Amino acid sequence: MANTIFRRPRIWSLIRVRRVGHLLKPRQAFVERWPENSAGLMRGMPVYKRENASFVTETDSSSTKDGVRYPILSLQFSIGNTLAKMVGRLRNFLRNLIYPGLDLHTRRRAALCAFWKTGRRDVLDAGSGNGYFSWLAYESGARVLALNVDQAQVSKTRDFLLGYMNAERERLQIEQFNLYDLPSMAKSFDEIICYEVLEHIRNDKAIVEEFYRILNPGGMLHLCCPYRLHDHHQSGPIDETETGGHVRIGYTENDYRALLEPLGFQIDTVAGIGAAPLYYADRFLRAIRNRWGDAIAMPFLPFLLPFVWFDRINPTVPFSLYVRAIKPHR
Repeated sequence: MANTIFRRPRIWSLIRVRRVGHLLKPRQAFVERWPENSAGLMRGMPVYKRENASFVTETDSSSTKDGVRYPILSLQFSIGNTLAKMVGRLRNFLRNLIYPGLDLHTRRRAALCAFWKTGRRDVLDAGSGNGYFSWLAYESGARVLALNVDQAQVSKTRDFLLGYMNAERERLQIEQFNLYDLPSMAKSFDEIICYEVLEHIRNDKAIVEEFYRILNPGGMLHLCCPYRLHDHHQSGPIDETETGGHVRIGYTENDYRALLEPLGFQIDTVAGIGAAPLYYADRFLRAIRNRWGDAIAMPFLPFLLPFVWFDRINPTVPFSLYVRAIKPHR
């Protein structure tokens, strides 16, 4: 018994895993030798041999050594890639459940869609954020170009709206773009949506001048910004360096008219949204988010949604002020 040599069954020669760590590396494939005239048990099956094994990238299609051709057996998936995809789909699934998120004021602005056109048209979403209003315009039948200066947010929005929600890429384009580069824009639009953006831009006049230029005659500009006389905005910090914060505390109707009408716009609609009950509901939810995170705040959302649904339009001191401006036909 002591002189007996233990030999593993031949089947083990067919299942040789060199190191588990290699399975975690994406974009790698295993090279196997497939003898032309193999003999023995299970003829025609791949026989793995350590001296002929190496790792190559998936972009290689074959390898030759000593005149022998080695076809590549690409891994169908890697554990790392599969886990990443699973986590991504779970994140998008949860995102879809609470889209557009936990900001109650953003949800309230969805009611402003009542002032939009519907059907086939070209829409620019200037400062698209998480893409919520781009998606609503897309759902209303528009062909939408969404612009966002933040490349990370652009990537997330593409992954969600184009990848998970399966929006048509011909009708919804999401691009990284700085609004100060609008003079290079050659395309024209029937509508421009610009919500909660101008208060972040120091030279707002230059931006709305470009809006007027790229709007088709009869086109609509939809602006929504913080109402300057609201206490929350009065006490808010000012970003002097224009690095993403508010460079001004907001606008009033007179501010909008002074900005838009000299350019030729005609304001035909003014609406205030965000009454006191909605403001305090959002403030309560935001306090939970800031202290314990979104996961803890999420269960509170269903109980606070009625503050969004029953928020009255044009309260005495709204949180945000919306205007619709028309570019007249000449």
